[in-house]
Amino acid sequence: MFKKKILSMLFQEVPEMRGLLDEQLKDSFIELERDGIRVIWGIEIAPCIEQLLREAEKNQALLKKIFGMIEKLAADPDGETQYFVLHNILQPIRNEKEVTPIAMRFMGEETKRCWKELGEYWREFQLWQLSRTQG
Repeated sequence: MFKKKILSMLFQEVPEMRGLLDEQLKDSFIELERDGIRVIWGIEIAPCIEQLLREAEKNQALLKKIFGMIEKLAADPDGETQYFVLHNILQPIRNEKEVTPIAMRFMGEETKRCWKELGEYWREFQLWQLSRTQG
C-alpha cells in the first residue's frame, strides 16, 4: 500500500518519471511490481534525481515538479512517509555533496524542515558515537 502511494504520487505529479524509470528498469534486476519502494527508490529513482540535479540547468522544470512532489510528502504527517522522506529521499541527496546546494534551491519549506531534522539526527548520532569511544 505504501509503495503504491509513493509511486502513484510520483507518476501523477511527475509523469515524465514513468518514462525515465521504465527506461532504467529495462536493464535492471529491479522489478516495479515485485520490489519494495525503498529498493526501487534507492537503486533506480534516487540516482536518476541525482543525475537530473547534476544537469539542473536543462532540467529545471522537471526538478521543480520532483521537488514539488517531495514537498507534498514532507508535509504528510504520516510517520512512515516522514521516515521515507528523511532516509530514502533526502539522505541520498545529502550523501552527494556536489548536488546538495543545487537540491536546496528546489526545496520547499517542509522539505527544508525535514532536511534540518536529518542534519540534527546525524549530529546527535555523531555525538553519541563520540561518547561511546571516549567513555
